[in-house]
Formats: sequence, structure tokens, C-alpha cells
Amino acid sequence: FDPIFSRSLSNLVANPTTDTQQMYYNQIISTFGTHYISSIVIGGVVEMFTQVSSKYQEYYNKKSIEKQMSIGFEYQQAQMSASYNRSFQISVTTEEFKKNTEIEVKFSPSVMTTPTTKHKQWDIWLDRASSTPVV
Repeated sequence: FDPIFSRSLSNLVANPTTDTQQMYYNQIISTFGTHYISSIVIGGVVEMFTQVSSKYQEYYNKKSIEKQMSIGFEYQQAQMSASYNRSFQISVTTEEFKKNTEIEVKFSPSVMTTPTTKHKQWDIWLDRASSTPVV
């Protein structure tokens, strides 16, 4: 709990009988509201893992690899979404980068990949995360 909230709770008695005791309840309601939520589930997670070969890492510097990974993320997201905004130009990762990397994407809530859903994974995940959140 928030320390101020905890201190406010410590002033409460089970059945207020004086104006001072009632004042503590009124202060809590005016400060924190009338409802209490101990936890909440609000969305989902997408994790993208990029494995880069050691040979490629030896040849290219960290900045170059990070740039290619960033471009690769945008490209991967575009490949997984039927509704992805393709009106902006996505810089293409180099063929050498593609050959020397493996990308794994994990969705939570999970999304089953089939030939039919391959290019809709992102959209399916967005819909599922809003209707059945997991985090």
C-alpha cells in the first residue's frame, strides 16, 4: 500500500461514534475515493527475441546490430498485421542480417500461428489482450 493510505487506515475504528472518528473516514473518501482495488489485469505482452550469430557480431559493431534489430522489429510487426500502417517507409534489413539472425516472437495472451493467421497475429493479439488481459 501507499504509506499515506496505510497511515490513514490506521486511524479508522470499526464503528465510528464521534465526529473525529467519522472525519477520518470522510478524509479517506475525499482523498482516495470510494472504491479500493488491490490488483488489476490490464493488457498483454509481446516479446521479440533476436538471436544474432557470433560471426555477424564479430564483424559488425553494436550500433549497427541494434539498428538492424530495430528495423527488423518494425518489419516483423508489419508482417504480422493485416492492418499495420504501411504508409510510412520501413527501412529494409540487410540480407546478410536476415541470414545471420533468428527471430522468435512470444505473445501473451498466446496466439496460435497457422497459415491463415500468419499475417494477422498482431491484430489477433491486440484483440485478445483487450478482451482477455493477462498482465
